[in-house]
Amino acid sequence: MRAIALPFTLASVLLLVAVDAGTSEDEEQSTDPTTGLIEDENEQWKLVRKNCTPCHSGRLIAQQSLDRNGWQASIQRMQTKEGLADLGDEEKLILDYLNLYYSSDNSPSNSRQRRARLDQEPIESEPDSTNEPKLPTVDQAVPDSSQNRQAE
Repeated sequence: MRAIALPFTLASVLLLVAVDAGTSEDEEQSTDPTTGLIEDENEQWKLVRKNCTPCHSGRLIAQQSLDRNGWQASIQRMQTKEGLADLGDEEKLILDYLNLYYSSDNSPSNSRQRRARLDQEPIESEPDSTNEPKLPTVDQAVPDSSQNRQAE
């Protein structure tokens, strides 16, 4: 019995199914073409545009993925250190919007994780048990071969 060659592999079919499953949610949420912010029916996104995007791009806001307390702490930090004006009654509406659309509580489990802070020492990890060769550190760098040529 001969196998029939199909133009699609199982992986490509699964990819198409996954892409199709993800597009229905994207189609429901329209975004502002200028800032990239998700447009909500209460138009709270306009408050974020008015108060946040003069200093930050919409992409920066979207990648933060903070919970409500994190967003509030971020606003307070900007008010004390960066000169952000008091938002008054708009602050609650902005927090509601950010928490609904850009919260770590609402992000999918496979979302990109934030990188480690650069101003902190890395956490010591377990010794590597693999037999892969290690690259030399700066202190262990190979001597410059041009120095050997000058001695000749």
